[in-house]
Amino acid sequence: MAKFLVIVKELCLVSPFGERNQDMTHIIRTSKDLGAALRKARRAAGLTQMQVADALGFSHQWISEIEAGKPNARIGPVLDVAAALNLTLLTGPVE
Repeated sequence: MAKFLVIVKELCLVSPFGERNQDMTHIIRTSKDLGAALRKARRAAGLTQMQVADALGFSHQWISEIEAGKPNARIGPVLDVAAALNLTLLTGPVE
């Protein structure tokens, strides 16, 4: 079985001042890595956990747990959060 990693790439994230953030790529190997990438994108967008939760219909607690690396979260809602934060998830072989 081939090993894979997930790369999270922020796409054209614009600050409240109209400035673009630097293109950042994160290697995701654990749920904690994914949570950290989501937290970083949320903060860069100037959003609170409550704002993201309200916009997507999730609880604040759930967003907090995802950002903390909750290992047994359903992937669909996690991908919804990533999409709302303008993140793309790519996979590729581990080199």
